[in-house]
Amino acid sequence: MGDSTSARWFGVEPFPLGSLLEQSYLHEAVQSCPQGRSDLKRVRVAARWFSEAHYTLADDDATLALGVAMDSLPTGRRSLPGSAMADRFALLADDPIVRPKLAADYLELYKVRSSVAHGGRSSRLDNP
Repeated sequence: MGDSTSARWFGVEPFPLGSLLEQSYLHEAVQSCPQGRSDLKRVRVAARWFSEAHYTLADDDATLALGVAMDSLPTGRRSLPGSAMADRFALLADDPIVRPKLAADYLELYKVRSSVAHGGRSSRLDNP
């Protein structure tokens, strides 16, 4: 992953990355990941914000953090319209049959994120 790449994990329990990577299929999957800095940076950003969402107690903070995590994977340096983001997010699924639902789920979650980001509150936050 490069000589200047580092990863940090903050949580209650240490993440067992070493024992996971001892499994040959996971080790091969990691090795096949893109080696470009921008690709890895987006994955790191998404992982960091997903962690923020996981460990926060406030549902509005979790919603905003998940929104950043979702947006960081399918984009580049520029933002895109919501429909383009949903289409790119759906392409993260290998199965083409799953992609339309993934795009619809993205747009639904984005509505919740937007209402929180703009000072509102979504009733969807009351339903985990």
